[in-house]
Amino acid sequence: MAGGAISRAPHEARVGPGRAAPLFVTAAVFNWLVALSLALPGERAWQLAGLAQPADPLFLHLFLTFVALFGIAYLWIGVAPAGKDALVVIGAVGKASAFAVLFGHYLAGSVPAGVAALGAGDLVFAALFVRFLFRAGQGRGAP
Repeated sequence: MAGGAISRAPHEARVGPGRAAPLFVTAAVFNWLVALSLALPGERAWQLAGLAQPADPLFLHLFLTFVALFGIAYLWIGVAPAGKDALVVIGAVGKASAFAVLFGHYLAGSVPAGVAALGAGDLVFAALFVRFLFRAGQGRGAP
């Protein structure tokens, strides 16, 4: 370490907290905005989405709880990504699954194109999470 410079492992330079934070904090905010917009009282958010407000809110509340919890997990990854690869995998699968469900409902005609387009954001996050994992694996000398 010439001149007192701190040496960093190659993977830390590529996927350290500074590199992971923007992606995962953005994913957290995305989740929280979805949860908050659907948790607001009244029908305004539902009307904007072109959907009917559920008559019984039980499953909506469960859904919103898990969307918000995933947001907490994304924030946690963004703050300190080391050792959280399994959580990133779960997030990638969750985001890809959310897109698949929304797109399937769009194809069936039960959700409007705008809702499916919002779900495309989940697909983008899923791809970026996989990219993050791939780069992190390269930094650790994985094949």
